[in-house]
Amino acid sequence: MVLFEGLDGAGKTAAAAALRSALEPAYRVRVERPTPAGGAPWLARFVRLLPASGETVIWDRSWYHRATVERVMGFTRAADVEAFFQEVPHFEDALATHRIALMKFWLHVDPRTRARRLAERPPQALTDIDRHTMAFPTLHQRAAEEMLARTDSPRAPWLRLDASTPAVHAIIADLTLTTLRCSRGGPHDA
Repeated sequence: MVLFEGLDGAGKTAAAAALRSALEPAYRVRVERPTPAGGAPWLARFVRLLPASGETVIWDRSWYHRATVERVMGFTRAADVEAFFQEVPHFEDALATHRIALMKFWLHVDPRTRARRLAERPPQALTDIDRHTMAFPTLHQRAAEEMLARTDSPRAPWLRLDASTPAVHAIIADLTLTTLRCSRGGPHDA
């Protein structure tokens, strides 16, 4: 399982698409984005989308939005964020126990590149969250730094990459393919 996080404009969606292209057809791949849980417990929206045997799931954003975007935007309570910080290590340990390899990529771009990328988006493509992160980048960066510090672990470390250039996609593909080969012994056909 591979997940991409980063501030808006860091290139998460492009990285997920490039990785999918690099993995298919040798690996069965599915790209997911979080959706509302419909009143279910917070992590339920992710558990139901875990990979089946021989499948690779690429998360274009993930459960980490609880501690970053949802926190800064006021979509969740401080108590829920703290509960998230307590629950996530157990969740990720359970993934490892069940032999689900997890790679967590934090994509970072410098503020100038980020501002340029966001400015290049068509106005109708900008969301309220995009506008908020453009107006209050320091709030989002602080939340991200705390999340990275509190959720980095030996079993599920964050791989922080400079996503300012397209070369980052090749690095991600190489790291992911190496991990998949080590954890599965090579591509599996369904």
